[in-house]
Amino acid sequence: SNADAEWLAPNQQHGIAKQLEDGIRALMLDTMEWNSEPYLCHGYCELGAQPLAAGLQEIEDFFVANPNEVVLIIFQDGLSVETTVAVMDEVGLTERVWSDADGTFPTLQEMIDQGTRLVVTAESSGPPPSWYHHAWSLIQDTPYSFSSAEDFECTPYRGSTENPLLLMNHWLGTPLPT
Repeated sequence: SNADAEWLAPNQQHGIAKQLEDGIRALMLDTMEWNSEPYLCHGYCELGAQPLAAGLQEIEDFFVANPNEVVLIIFQDGLSVETTVAVMDEVGLTERVWSDADGTFPTLQEMIDQGTRLVVTAESSGPPPSWYHHAWSLIQDTPYSFSSAEDFECTPYRGSTENPLLLMNHWLGTPLPT
């Protein structure tokens, strides 16, 4: 959800393309079915929505224009794996996905060299397919419900401290996230 697209109560100022342009390389995308179609929405699609294919196309366009960049998606998955995979196939992203075949997380350069520059995870679902990872098997995160910056803490919340990636949450809910 973003203010630039005039969503109500947005979590971000900018949409996907601008965030990627600004250097963001990890995106949490909330997927939902709305009007019998797959969408990106946050909470209620009536507050703001983007067709899932359009949002994922922005990521594919970024990859085409930036051949040495790696991106991670965490789907807050309100859609089935099959629906999400079908849309990813449609826009060409499944050709770029990394799969944890041997249990070793690659370096960024290895991912670039292998053409597997997209890490796909989901909060609830997981494999199959092998590249559709359960988020908390790769990521450890910190708590995310704070009313002031002084309340921020880095205690483990979800995922194992042995996971190769760390997500440090840093937004305030006063009462809406900022």
